[in-house]
Amino acid sequence: MATFYVSNMPKHSFSNRLLKWHAKNPRPHPWKKTKDPYHIWISEIILQQTKVEAGTPYYLRFVKSFPNVTALAAASLDEVYALWSGLGYYSRARNLHESAKRIVTEFDGIFPTTYEDILSLKGVGPYTAAAISSFAFDLPTAVLDGNVKRVIARHHGFEKDVMTQASSKELTQILEQDYFDPKNPSSFNQAIMDFGAILCKPKQPNCIQCPVSKDCFALKKNKTTTLPVRKASIKRKDRYFHYIVLRTETHALFKKRESKDIWQHLYDFPLLETTEKGTLPTPTITSFVNEMAEVSFKEDDLRITGPKSQLLSHQRIIARFYSLYLTDLDMFNIEGLHLFELKNSSNFAVPKIIDLYLKDKSLYLFS
Repeated sequence: MATFYVSNMPKHSFSNRLLKWHAKNPRPHPWKKTKDPYHIWISEIILQQTKVEAGTPYYLRFVKSFPNVTALAAASLDEVYALWSGLGYYSRARNLHESAKRIVTEFDGIFPTTYEDILSLKGVGPYTAAAISSFAFDLPTAVLDGNVKRVIARHHGFEKDVMTQASSKELTQILEQDYFDPKNPSSFNQAIMDFGAILCKPKQPNCIQCPVSKDCFALKKNKTTTLPVRKASIKRKDRYFHYIVLRTETHALFKKRESKDIWQHLYDFPLLETTEKGTLPTPTITSFVNEMAEVSFKEDDLRITGPKSQLLSHQRIIARFYSLYLTDLDMFNIEGLHLFELKNSSNFAVPKIIDLYLKDKSLYLFS
């Protein structure tokens, strides 16, 4: 289907109406009060795959603990992960930490000031680089996030799949040529993103209060429910995790995930993975435990919890937990296993599914 291009709307008209609307409808988020590129960077990375409401407390805790790039670079990865715990997509935290160390060594601790240098930071893509460039340095760089894609697709009549890389490039060109205000880059970028979040929402857009509705292709053609087009679908693979929880009343043995798989560098329990769902038979668990240490136990000694599930971008983790209570754990003096006090579990980073298990009060995990 051909793309319809608006041709009768002066570029400045859209910008002026949008900026006037935004002046009356600001969103008072804490990162909007600063021009500090470090703080803006932290907020943008947190919000990449996290809603504003959920991400705000993480942002506040993060910048309080690591107020500048030097503090972040000096922290251990475990400290960073502990503050990130619960946000998911831990590669974001790892990339932040690596980039902070690079800024200290290659940029003398000063956050880079050009779009190209910002884009070169690990974990920073075109959208994030544009956002930091405009918000911190007022550089004329247009942002294209999910909200902006939706606004442009509806207003301009873009009827291709917005999830493809080719469409992102084309939408960026349309945005820059027909909409973006290079004289007010920071204000425009913030306005169009907030507009997408407040009025031009994915479902039930508020067209009555829209300041640019008279030029909107989707409204004229009754296509607000069909635009933007999103054909890409996520196919998730199911994985079955069986966690062996070796514990006393107060402590448990955790294992740090070092392989190049999900949750790298986070802590979970000793793990058996199977290709089929269902509970493991006791002999399998006995054999697994005895590979670590000679422990004698009966089937009645095991407490089985689950299944619990966690959705990832391309996987669904279905986990069961097999708790074995012991008087002490000294016999498990094995490299790679870490003995942690359960009441201090917030001090080390665990996947969300482990956090859900630990917070299940019915398990009597805390003494």
